[in-house]
Formats: sequence, structure tokens, C-alpha cells
Amino acid sequence: GGVGGPGDRAAPQAAGGRTVWVDTPHDSADVLAYHATQKTDAKQALLAATIPAGLTGQPAGDYRFQYVQEPAVPPGTVSITIRKPSEQVFTMEHYKQTGAFRYVNKPLPAHEDAHRQIKEAYDAEDWPVFLELVVKARLNILVSAATNTGKSAFLNMLMSFGHPGERIVTIQDALELRPIQRNVVHLMYSRGQQGVSNVTPVDLMEASLRMTPDRVIPGELRGAEAYAALEMLNSGHGGWMSTIHATSPEHMWDRLAQMVMRFGSPMQRAEIIDYAQGLIDVVIQMHRFDDGLRGLTRVWYAGRDGGERG
Repeated sequence: GGVGGPGDRAAPQAAGGRTVWVDTPHDSADVLAYHATQKTDAKQALLAATIPAGLTGQPAGDYRFQYVQEPAVPPGTVSITIRKPSEQVFTMEHYKQTGAFRYVNKPLPAHEDAHRQIKEAYDAEDWPVFLELVVKARLNILVSAATNTGKSAFLNMLMSFGHPGERIVTIQDALELRPIQRNVVHLMYSRGQQGVSNVTPVDLMEASLRMTPDRVIPGELRGAEAYAALEMLNSGHGGWMSTIHATSPEHMWDRLAQMVMRFGSPMQRAEIIDYAQGLIDVVIQMHRFDDGLRGLTRVWYAGRDGGERG
């Protein structure tokens, strides 16, 4: 489960919706930092630690703990995520009785139906329906545009189509993304590392994966986080959204490849573009017109423009 601040509550995902109240999260972090021989302060705002089973009194093994404090979260908040190992031991009979094997090597009906509707909306150029469907289907979406085109506002609109119960982690340097869902954690960094904390967007992206998110939403891809984002998508995380500065989908793929090559990948440009197009499902190109109107000029969809994908 996750907690956002003193007196906050969260419903652990595997606990049947049980509510947990936390009043002294900083004290808990100090105790865990001591046992992990780490420290937490404004400069070291992230703490990833293991809670030994002996401290919890539980037989199921060690708990995993991710703590984030200011300035890597908004003022007056903290983020605590505790992942508890399952105490259940499942047998083969359990998997047989629950139908675990009924869709092996078969299409998933809901998946097939969703993608059929998405393709129909795309072919009909019904963009409002298409965009709502791709968000609900948890496709990975990148909004591309030049500056002052309303990318963040558009991303906020897209996030409103997500399920109300989703746990969303945003990563941004200014609090522009504001999902309407209740279970949201905002991770913050200072552009150019001008702030007190040493955390980078890559640090926060890695931390976010230990926070049981349904969606990770980096506000913008600018540098090293582009490579980290592709690695995250390659590990199977869906429902991702972000923005990037580019003037067309073609320019966007080039910019993304340049970022990835600059910050850690040995792959060549064409290989990176091919790799990224296998992970990003939708590219939305926005533009600010001469009359001040902000709108869409292109939509790239992997199910059509990138060839058929399952």
C-alpha cells in the first residue's frame, strides 16, 4: 500500500480495501534508515530499504519499503510504499480451478475487443473517442509539441479517462500534472539539479517502480530519463504517458533516439527508433496556430502506422 502524508490513508491493493492511518511517517523512516544503515534528509530524499521479518513479527519474510520526503515530493507531504510478501502458497490445483490456463496461446476477448474499437475509431478519424479508448486500454502515449502548446494541459485531460482507482505516480520539475484520481504521488526534481536534493528524474523513475504504480507519468522527456523510460516500458509497464519537445512525429523519433544515444545506449539511431516504436503505442502531435488556438495536427498509432501489434 501507499501513504501520501501525515494523517493520510491508503488502501493496500492485496488487503481487500482495508484503510490504514499513518500519523508519524518521518519517525518510521528514521527507524528504517537506522536499520538499513542509511540516512534521510533534504539532500538524501529517497530511502529504499528492507524491513527485516524479525522487526515485523511476520513469518512471510522481509518487507520492502520505499520512502520519499521533501523536496522530492510537494511541501507538507511524504510518500511511503510498503510491499508485503504474500503468505499464501498456491497449488497446481488452485490454478486449474481458477482457470489460469484457459487463455494460453489464445486471444484475450477484452483485449481483442478494445483494440478493434481503437482501430475503428482511428480509421473513422473520431479522435475524441480514439483518445479515450487508448487511455482506458492502458496504451503508452507520448505527446509531442513545441513550447507553449498546452502539452501538460492536454495530458491532464487524457489522464482523466483513467480508472478512478488507479495509483498514479507523476515525475516532474513543476507541479503541472494534476490527475483527478485520489491515489496520486507527485515526485519532484530540480531542473539542472539547482535544488537542495540530489535526486534526478532517473532516480525518481527507478523509485516509482518500487511504489506499485498503475501508471507512471513523467512530465517531460529531456535527457537521460528517455533511456530509463524505454527500459521501464520494455519491462511491461503499461498506461505510461509523457511529453517531448518536437515539431512532428518524425522529428520526435529522431529527438528520442538522440537522447537515448547520448545517455547510455550502445544502439544506433535506426535501432533505437525501431525499439521505441515497439514500445510506444500512440504519438500525439500538437501545434499552436497563428490565431492562438492549440490543437492536434497528427496522430501516430502503432496499430496502423507502425504495423500490426498484438
